[in-house]
This record gives sequence, C-alpha cells and structure tokens, in this order.
Amino acid sequence: MLLTRVFAEQFGDAARPDVARPGAARLDAARPDAARPDAAPAHVPSQDLAAATTDGAATAAAQPAPRRPGERGDQTAAIDELATGRVIWLTSGQIHGPMPGEVAYAASKAVLAGLTPTVAAELLGRGIILNTVNPGPVNTGYLDPETTDRPLDGMLEYLRTIPFGRFGAPTDPARLIGWLCTPEARWLVGQVLTSDGGFSLAN
Repeated sequence: MLLTRVFAEQFGDAARPDVARPGAARLDAARPDAARPDAAPAHVPSQDLAAATTDGAATAAAQPAPRRPGERGDQTAAIDELATGRVIWLTSGQIHGPMPGEVAYAASKAVLAGLTPTVAAELLGRGIILNTVNPGPVNTGYLDPETTDRPLDGMLEYLRTIPFGRFGAPTDPARLIGWLCTPEARWLVGQVLTSDGGFSLAN
C-alpha cells in the first residue's frame, strides 16, 4: 500500500487505471472479446478452437502413463546394434583410491561412475550406448611449469614411480574414446573403463 501511495503521489491520475486520460483507450475496451469472458480469441474461429481442444485431449489420452521409480520399460523389438548412438562420460580415479584435498571434485566424478549402469540401461532402450572412461592424470597444461595451478616440487621424483615415467597426454584417452565410438565396440555397454597407463597400480 505504501508503494502504491507513493507511486500515486508522484504520478497523480496517470497512475490510476480508473481515471480516463485524453487519447487513451482502456485495454479491455479495445478487445473485441472483452464483453464475453468465455469467448474464443477473435483470431481463432470457435469451431477450430473446439477441434484443437478435442485433438489435444485425444493426444494426451494416447500418451503412455509415466513410469514409476523402479519400473522397467517394455522393449518391443530388438535394438539394431549397428545403428546405435554413443555417449562417453569422463570420471576420475576416486574409484581406485582417495584423492586428498579434492573432495568436491572426487564427489562429482564419483557420481558419474556410480550412475553409469543405471543411465546406460535407460539410454539403451533408445538405441544409445553409454560407457564411462577414467583417463587417469592427463596433462592438459596444469602440470607444465608455465601454466600449472599447483606446486611442482618433487614432480620428477614422483614420475619415477609411474610405470611409463610420464602422465597421460590428451591423445591417450582419446584413442580409447575413439574406439568406443566405433562399431567394433558395440558390445561394450554401461562400463567404467580405466585407461591410465598403470597409474592406479602404482599408487
């Protein structure tokens, strides 16, 4: 009420909808259907509106009822394995051990690994194959001295404990992901795959 009163005091009669202003027409008076609240809009013939309403109701009635939690969908035909789409998620190494100082990151990646079988089952009925890849530590620049976001003290000594003496390069997981998108990988469904050059074995 205070806001309304201040607005009215500032703008006077211009703020009052019940006061006619020269040259201004009321909005409801300009509407051809204003006299009949239940009338169809002027640009839609009443018979067309009735037909659209009937068709809409029939379409809604024909829709299958939504599945309840735990209910499985009915598969009426075999899936064409050579005509499947592919989705690849990227998780991380928390499935092999702790990641100190990375609680939020580990949690977000663990969700992907944990959901992989369930989401894969949902997508498979739509002709989509889902797999998840753990690429291990991949140097995308964050381990280079000029672009790192963390201390690199002792990194050379640490690399000596890794089987191949280096962290992964982007092309390492890319080879696996590329293969997973080929017809040869069509029998691999809903899996979490580790491609880390033996990193998880040494830690």
